[in-house]
Amino acid sequence: FVTKFPLPVLNSFLRSFEFVEKIATQTETEVMEEYLQMRWVEHTPSMGSVPLGDSGVARMRLLCMAQMNGPSVIHAFNELQDEDRDILNLEMARTGCVGQSFSSKFVPREAQERLE
Repeated sequence: FVTKFPLPVLNSFLRSFEFVEKIATQTETEVMEEYLQMRWVEHTPSMGSVPLGDSGVARMRLLCMAQMNGPSVIHAFNELQDEDRDILNLEMARTGCVGQSFSSKFVPREAQERLE
């Protein structure tokens, strides 16, 4: 089963294990944010610096989920109409964890305001 995974996918899976132990001392969202940043920084080919602003988390999540197709997916995301991109930015900024949010430097203000 494992031998059918492309090597980059298998490597990213194995790399994720070091983040699992962090859940004992950090929130789920803090761990996820750190993991997403690591995946962005270590992506080959380089995607540049970690994205900030309203679309930061959306871009990082898309890159992570798309695996080896990440650059194509990010390009398609950039080509979306503003309204569609704004919806994805907000939806992908949601954590699913009550009282938790990604850092404000990565998400739309509206995602932060819902916690207040």
